[in-house]
Amino acid sequence: MTNITHNNVFEMLSVDMDIPQNEIKDILLSKGTDDFIHYIKNQDLWIHKTELILTKEVKDIHGKILINSGISINKYLVSLLERYVKDDKFTTSELSIECTDPVLSMYRDKSYKKINNIMDNYIYKEDTALLLLEKDKNIKTSFNNSVEQIISTPKGICTFLKMLENFKENKSSILNSLRSSLITLGLASYSGNKNQESCDILSVKSGILCILQNISEVSGDQLCGLSSPDIVKMLVNDDAMEQALALYGNITDDAAPIFSDAVNRHNYYLRILVTVNLFVELIAESNTDAHNLEVHKALHELAERRYADLEITTLLSKLFLPEVKHLILQEAYEIKKKCVNCPIIWSTVGDMLPVRFLCTTESCDYSGSHKTLISNDVIISAKGIQSTSVIEGLYYSCNMLTSELQDYYKSVVKATE
Repeated sequence: MTNITHNNVFEMLSVDMDIPQNEIKDILLSKGTDDFIHYIKNQDLWIHKTELILTKEVKDIHGKILINSGISINKYLVSLLERYVKDDKFTTSELSIECTDPVLSMYRDKSYKKINNIMDNYIYKEDTALLLLEKDKNIKTSFNNSVEQIISTPKGICTFLKMLENFKENKSSILNSLRSSLITLGLASYSGNKNQESCDILSVKSGILCILQNISEVSGDQLCGLSSPDIVKMLVNDDAMEQALALYGNITDDAAPIFSDAVNRHNYYLRILVTVNLFVELIAESNTDAHNLEVHKALHELAERRYADLEITTLLSKLFLPEVKHLILQEAYEIKKKCVNCPIIWSTVGDMLPVRFLCTTESCDYSGSHKTLISNDVIISAKGIQSTSVIEGLYYSCNMLTSELQDYYKSVVKATE
């Protein structure tokens, strides 16, 4: 593909004016052609500065040629807009614009401007992003590298701009994808991959996958019916990425946990995509931030049930929790394995560290005198998953496991003083 393609003239103007194409058409019809042209001439648009050469004929709905290929769309803009004013059913074939160096530079600049506005106005103001940037100031650069990879080709530019054009209608979905991408890039330094080049490539691709995970849905019918896996395959050509997105898209509410299948546990992109998306969803559901211990506990519970990847879950804990909390949480789940009665890890008031194990078995030799009544089931809800982590009932403290965890807690605190 050596051209930038727009479905119509309004989509082309939308990129330049940062206004949805439907609104631009409404402005044209309300003002009329002359006033509309005067209106856009008063704006600093690149269509006034850069010649946009058509690589294909522009035809009307009946197949009549309106503008020949090799002609600048700039010269026929007024007459084309006039047709829309005179006939509300008027439409054209797509506009294919030759990718000269100035045109590519212009479209890339627009792409960066649009995504940076979203990141600056939303994502980079959030606590999660602020913490990530505090840990690694290069994460912005890593994110920009992922975007640069997407818009390195005309196909990528077209796809990316079609996604961003629908930001208002798909704000929540797009923002969650961007949050997942940033967190995924933040995990790169914790991956343990000794090959830095390999780690960087994997990181950039994972960031791209998160950004584009809902590209088909948020772009509507603008991408000719291509699915999100098809689009990712077209732009990146990585079978593992395509497979990951296809598997993720097929998850249903009543499906078995995705990582109960051993094959799925070997797809790094799937592990990242599923687990980080669940993490982002849990934060939103709890109306909290990435520092919250209960969010990490919930994700760990889902990982134990194979709904999330345990290694990625641990890395997220390491990335976002203070060192003591991270170590205590990991140790708590290791200690929990020592009892066949499936005790629960219960947080105490205050610092919310998990320093107590509870169990429903009163007759156990290690059952303590402290009792806790849990009046309702504790449900973990995220991405269509409804998992019961704690069943309502009367619980007794486990002296043995609690004592072991508290001893570990004291040793960790002492070591970090």
